[in-house]
Amino acid sequence: MGEEGPIYVTEAELRREEESLYEKEARLGELEARWDTFAAQHPEAMLVSLEDYRRERAELGGLTVRLRAQWSRWGYFMRQRALAMRRGETRRAATYLALIRGVIPAIRETRARLESSRTWFRRKVVVPAEFLAVRAEIQRLEAETEAERERIARKEVVEEVRLGDESCSGYTIFYRPRDKKYPVRKPAKPGEVGELVRVEEEVAVAVTASIETGKGHDVPLMVEITAVTYVMEKTPEEINAVAESMLDGLIKWLHAQGWGALMHAFEKVGVEFNGRAHVEKAGLYPFTVPSYPTVHVIAERRSRYIPERTYQGDFTA
Repeated sequence: MGEEGPIYVTEAELRREEESLYEKEARLGELEARWDTFAAQHPEAMLVSLEDYRRERAELGGLTVRLRAQWSRWGYFMRQRALAMRRGETRRAATYLALIRGVIPAIRETRARLESSRTWFRRKVVVPAEFLAVRAEIQRLEAETEAERERIARKEVVEEVRLGDESCSGYTIFYRPRDKKYPVRKPAKPGEVGELVRVEEEVAVAVTASIETGKGHDVPLMVEITAVTYVMEKTPEEINAVAESMLDGLIKWLHAQGWGALMHAFEKVGVEFNGRAHVEKAGLYPFTVPSYPTVHVIAERRSRYIPERTYQGDFTA
């Protein structure tokens, strides 16, 4: 498996994660001290749970029953051999002798296992449920702190510059100069850093506008307009400049569509930002969004004589 790359975080995020790790390490130290104190009270003992203790005691009982059964078979074979010898049945006596010799190794093996198990069983001490919970939490915290240490070791503090709010989610989009990507974070209180939701490579910039007028023969007339393009590796200042160039291009496009007479009623509504992954997952636009400098426009017109009509096209910003 190849080495994983760095994890880019803000200084506040790194500080917050380090504090969380310190808290877990302190808790781990307290629990280990409690466990060590308990273990020191039973230096020669083997500490087990009540469940394990009962299971092993049942196994001991099983070995005891097996050994009794083996001794019973041995005794039966001995009696039958003695009877055969008294009757002068030499071949029958030899058969029972073979059976006796066959059962003796099994008896020795079971007896050795039973004695060994009893020796270990006598050393075992049942751990109270309270300390079993302590041990389980120690194991969990050991795994968590080890994983967090590895993650923190990979983390690299980078600067993030705010771009704006993501209109479709309400989260905040930032720009990271280090790798020219766009972290999307949940809202946070002043002075805090919001939780990272995802990292986008491209951002959809949408300029929205409208035309609404009551003058003319086909009134009232309203046109809702959206011009969209994807940008990547651009700073917030560069993206704002892109939005301005999109507005200029949009006005020229509307004139080219023959709507120049309506431009007196043109109003720029605003600029929206949305991460590409979110745009595609949510199906935010009913068309394929091009990459800058190509801009796609969709204009939805409603008026007295035309209930609804959609116009679409592209221009270069």
